[in-house]
This record gives sequence, structure tokens and C-alpha cells, in this order.
Amino acid sequence: MQQKSMNLFAPATTGLLRIIPGLTVSCLTVNAAPAPQSVKLSSLIAESERQGWGVLMIDRSVMGHPLRIAGREFASGLGTHAVSEIVYALEGGAETFEAWAGVDDEMAGYTNSSVVFQVFGDGKKLFDSGVMRMREPAKRVSVALTGISELKLVVTDAGDGIACDHADWADATLTGQNLPPAGAVADAKYEVKSPEFTVRLDAAGNVVSCLAGKKKLVWPMAGQTKLAGCRLAGGVAAKRIPGGGHAFTRTLADAQGHRCVVTDRFVPTKDSVRWEVEIVSDGAPWSTAIETRLNYRAGEGTRFWTAWSDPEHRDEGWRDPLTPQPPANAAWPYSNLTGGPGKGDYICLPLVTLLEPDGDTGVSCVLSPEDAN
Repeated sequence: MQQKSMNLFAPATTGLLRIIPGLTVSCLTVNAAPAPQSVKLSSLIAESERQGWGVLMIDRSVMGHPLRIAGREFASGLGTHAVSEIVYALEGGAETFEAWAGVDDEMAGYTNSSVVFQVFGDGKKLFDSGVMRMREPAKRVSVALTGISELKLVVTDAGDGIACDHADWADATLTGQNLPPAGAVADAKYEVKSPEFTVRLDAAGNVVSCLAGKKKLVWPMAGQTKLAGCRLAGGVAAKRIPGGGHAFTRTLADAQGHRCVVTDRFVPTKDSVRWEVEIVSDGAPWSTAIETRLNYRAGEGTRFWTAWSDPEHRDEGWRDPLTPQPPANAAWPYSNLTGGPGKGDYICLPLVTLLEPDGDTGVSCVLSPEDAN
């Protein structure tokens, strides 16, 4: 059994740091079919994701650079690394998936990059790129998805290990007439309130928005607990708990048949809402990544701050660690496991603060100091 908790969404102020068609024919009216919509895959939240190195990057390569394949640059897409598997729930609303696939140019100084791109729909292989290597032009991907409920994007290591296998799904796009809008979230059904902070939750216990500060400003923040490689098996049981909180219990399962029961509890405190996660599994031990995901619709003035080694994500020199930054495509691992004290890509405390200076309001997410695990 694993149990994690964090004091989440504790209000913060910016005062100290200043951070944060009908077509008519004769007598008949014919309704023309609506034109298909399109949505960038990078604007949607994956059901699950896992990869052999680094983290999935949005509109950037796995190392945080612009997406570039054989000299051709792309404005949007997914930057990943073999061996990877990215799963999206489509609910039958998509008609096609299109993308350009290839090895990112950031590995141009190496010769051992080799990957295979594959697309699966409801477990059936729909596309296989064959082995692709550095400097090969991007390969066009176009597959039909009508009636498909699950889209899975896979990148393999071509059988020779994952070294230098930086892979891009560039200009990845879904088309269809019943696609969910980018960033769509469900309606709120429950609320958990502390004096100056409210978390709104949907019927499945996912965070759909928050209210912060005395003015109760709406924060378009969505979040949920994910287990890498796992999907929901059955429904979600909601239960009210003493003190104004709510608990949500569900069973998750992976492709190997491992199952576990996950319970998210949201409990109000005097100055925050505490989010507790309990995971229980019977049978032989198994493991997967436990992810707490929070997605926030940032504006032009949004800033964020964390206990980082360098707010500009560089490796050389010193920069003021109290300086807030605009949102950026960057990975910030907790603790420094790969470099010396001067490396700028890590944070030293499990704390992140979002700030809206125009509203003089901020929201902090921090791992609870009471968590002994």
C-alpha cells in the first residue's frame, strides 16, 4: 500500500515576491454535413504516458528544443524518447490522426539513433514506420480512426537499445466532427471549501477549477491522479467524509493484468485543501509511476515560482532564485541526481506556486510535511 498527501492549493499573495448550413434544392432542404474539426494532440491530456528517458514534452523535443526533423522545424507536436507509449481516450469522436514522425535533430552529433513509430487503435496496429534514423526526412503518418475509442502512439528502440532515441510526433493532429474542445473539462459536482480556498470536483473526483482568495477568483485548474500505463476498470465511487471533504475510489489496471484500488481524498484545513492519495494492490508486487497532474490555463501575465536552482533553467552563472517566470516547456525534476550544484534543471523543495499579479493572487501546491513516505 502506498499513501501520499499534499497540502494543495494553499492561497498565496504576491505582495512579498510580486510573483506569481442548410442548402436548398428545389423544394427540398438538405442539411450539409458539418466540416470536420481539428485539434492538436499536444493540446489534449493523455490518458497515460511512459517513456524510457526524460518526460513527455509538449511542442518541444524531449530536451526542450523546438521540434526539428532533418532540418524541418515544426511548431507543435510531442517530443518523446524510446521506448514510449502515449495513450489517448477518443470515445469514438475522431476520424483521422495525422502527424510527421522522425528522430529529432538535437541528436545530430550522434550516429546510433534508431526508432520505430507505431500507431494502434483499440489494440490494432494501424501504422508502422519501419526503422528510422538520424537525418532521415520526417515520415507522414495518416490513419483512419472512425469508431476507435483508444489511440496509442508507440516508439520502440528498433531492438538496439534506447541511446539517443529522441523521437518526435510533429504536427500531430486529430480530425473529426465530434472532437472534444482542447482543454475541455467536466462540470463540477462537488466542492471542498476552506476559508479562502475552494476546490471544485467532477463526478469522478477530478479537479475542474478552484476559487482562491477573499474575492474568490476562479482559477481554471484541472487535475487528477494518474498511474502510468493504467486505465480505469469500472466506475468511480464517491463518498462524503466528515469535515466537509469528499473521497473518490476507483480501480485501475494495466495491460499486464495488474490491478489496484486508488482513493483520492480532498479534506479542508484552516488555510488549504489537503489532497491525499491512497493506493492498495493485492497479489505479487508490481510498480509504476504515480503522477499528480495539474493543468492550468495560463494567461499572458501568469507567472510561476518554485524552489529552483536557476529560474532560467541554465547551467552556468548565478540568477536570483526568487524571480518568477512566465510558463515554459521545461522539465523540473525534484532533487539533483544528474549534475553538480550549479546545474539549473532541478528543484530542491516539492513546492510550486502559480501567480496572477493582475489579481494579486497566487496558489501554491506543496507536498505535505506530514507525509512520511
